[in-house]
Amino acid sequence: LGRASESGEPEDHFAALLEVMRHLIVRGSNVPQITFQKEFFLSYIDKAYAPLTDAVLANGGEADFYKDVARLTRALLDVESESFDMV
Repeated sequence: LGRASESGEPEDHFAALLEVMRHLIVRGSNVPQITFQKEFFLSYIDKAYAPLTDAVLANGGEADFYKDVARLTRALLDVESESFDMV
């Protein structure tokens, strides 16, 4: 995975972070892998997802689809964040 030079939108960056997280999850669920997943999530995703989803909800206008996606993303990543509290 690598950054596309033409990518400059924050949502594109966030999508790339989630794609990296997906690859980390596929690598396995043993203790070292879970530890690495947690470190990556806390370093790059945990601090970003709430402000991003809040911005979509606040500024989405009539774009109900994107508001629904923001709500789903928020719920999923809330669960992910809480699950890392147990590790």
